[in-house]
Amino acid sequence: MLFFDNEIQKVIKKVGPSEWNKMRLQDPRINGQMLKDLIARKTRANEEENHRNRLLNGDN
Repeated sequence: MLFFDNEIQKVIKKVGPSEWNKMRLQDPRINGQMLKDLIARKTRANEEENHRNRLLNGDN
C-alpha cells in the first residue's frame, strides 16, 4: 500500500467523496478489477441465458 490509512483519510476530507471516487477510478488496479468483474458478469449472464434456452427447448 502506497499510503497510510490516516493520510488517505486526510485526502478524502480535502477533496470530498465524489472527487475521491474519481481519483480511485483512475487507479489501474481498480480498473483491472472492474474489467474482471464485468467479464464475470457477462459470462454468468451468457450461461444463464443458455440454461434458460435449454429449458425452453426441452434439452437437458
